[in-house]
Amino acid sequence: MSNAKPARSQGRTQLWRQRRPRYELQVAPSSLTKAGILERIGQLFQRPGLSQVALEQQELLDLLDSPAADEARIDELIDILGNSKQPFTEASIGGGPWQVVYTKGPLLWQQLTSPGAGGKRVRQGGSQEFIPEGRRLVNFGSLLGGLASVSANGTYELQEDGEASPNLPKTIMAKVAGGSAKIGDLQIPLPIKGTGTVDLLYIDNSIRIFQNSQGSRVVQRKASM
Repeated sequence: MSNAKPARSQGRTQLWRQRRPRYELQVAPSSLTKAGILERIGQLFQRPGLSQVALEQQELLDLLDSPAADEARIDELIDILGNSKQPFTEASIGGGPWQVVYTKGPLLWQQLTSPGAGGKRVRQGGSQEFIPEGRRLVNFGSLLGGLASVSANGTYELQEDGEASPNLPKTIMAKVAGGSAKIGDLQIPLPIKGTGTVDLLYIDNSIRIFQNSQGSRVVQRKASM
């Protein structure tokens, strides 16, 4: 009795072998150690999109939400994210108001709407809204536990030194042209004006970080998040 496989069966076997996916783990000779091999295996199973920047951003959010956070670590994470030079589009700074959640030294709009916050997390701070259409801005501050509020309105410009870069940081010039105070149903116009520049160091879908030339910093969180 012959053990030869029928021609059709042999053809199917050959086709399966051709189509069968091959998985290769390429390891450089210098990585042939236990630690090196484990690192390479870990890279194969690493979740896509889970970058170091994303991990640091999440840690910063967790610290800002914590009732007893490490302020030194918050400042360290702000430095790390601020130096990451992420890609930037002007549309990213829009999307509604962003609430102040951490501040260290007042920036222009804080001096005009909610002064006094410095070096601490803010639970019910002010907010700021950049509106790319028309490059308008609206700053808002809550006073007396929400019984009163003050707002400042104006415009902004993006400033570039030389050729425009697609990455952060970006220098923003804010021009406050006027504002108003509101107590209950009573609204009072305020003759407030001012111009100042601030560097946008970092922004994503959840938070953004600003710093001025004096080193004052503010972290804002998107109100819709």
